Amino acid sequence: MEHLVPEGLGNKEIVLPVGVVCDRCNNEVLSQLDTALIELGPIALLRVKYGVPTKAGKMPKAQLKDALWRRTSPGHVHIRAASKKSFTERPDGLHFTFHNSYPMNAERTRVLTRALFKMALGLIYLEEGSDTALSERFRPIREIIRGKKPFHGYLLLASNEEYIRRGITQVGIQYEHVADPDKRTIIFVLDYAGVVLVTDLETRDPDLFPPFPKEYSLFRF
Repeated sequence: MEHLVPEGLGNKEIVLPVGVVCDRCNNEVLSQLDTALIELGPIALLRVKYGVPTKAGKMPKAQLKDALWRRTSPGHVHIRAASKKSFTERPDGLHFTFHNSYPMNAERTRVLTRALFKMALGLIYLEEGSDTALSERFRPIREIIRGKKPFHGYLLLASNEEYIRRGITQVGIQYEHVADPDKRTIIFVLDYAGVVLVTDLETRDPDLFPPFPKEYSLFRF
């Protein structure tokens, strides 16, 4: 059984029918893609904040550049900082700062994009049926997801500060077709509690679309 959204993001119900994905792919390459996504710095930190357990039911953790955040129980988070300089004692309590630095090199960006492709194709399967998802049109995407085909493209990353501030934990996934036949593609968006990732399945060229908001960070690979 393949979960459309990784279980590590809290999804237990949205799944593909048994047999759509073979056990080997599910337990190996697709599992690796899910892991890369849930360990992305901002997502990992939000999982600790909200106490979202791992697929195995363990408490979440986030390894950042200068601190390890680990949920030890439903009401407690343990922070192991690399330096005492991260902490400042003030009259209103102990304050800390940290740098959420993670390498967004071409290879990591490519893996994250494949993780989005996997979710997008699963969503197409559920909404448009097996004939569409398993059609010749999406054969290159299926090969890319499995790591059998090299590709280049882009990934957009942004944060919805209002969602994060208000503690909105919902997960949103959506896709839409671009109408112009010369630019036919599918835009896919994942919004996890305010961390937003965007890419597209076929054109993989952001220059073909209107300018994205400035708050998005663009990673080409």
